[in-house]
Amino acid sequence: MEGDVLTITEDEEVVVEVSVAGNDRFQPGRKLIVFGQMNILAAYELEESISVFPVPTRSSLFVRGPEDEQMVATVLDGHGKVVVTRRFKGMTEFEMAGYKEGLYLVRVERAGVALHCTRVLKF
Repeated sequence: MEGDVLTITEDEEVVVEVSVAGNDRFQPGRKLIVFGQMNILAAYELEESISVFPVPTRSSLFVRGPEDEQMVATVLDGHGKVVVTRRFKGMTEFEMAGYKEGLYLVRVERAGVALHCTRVLKF
């Protein structure tokens, strides 16, 4: 991808910056992910194993990840305010029935590194 930057810092962290025009998943020039001791391929495989469903949702929202990895799932409202955060292995459920209709963001992290983000419409 033209314009992408991969940098290794003095602390041996790998910083990946993506600048892809027209890509709505990543904003141009924004730091995508910072890795400490985590192998980039391992992080990609972890991201690929994470799913959020059903989207859109009316009541229950499920987040599935690897069975052997401690993950943190956070639901944020349309203003970026944290609604709920939960640690999990394997799968967790968020009961969305009590939340207002609108757009939410579900962010999944491992060891402080955001691996997956999904927009969820609650109706």
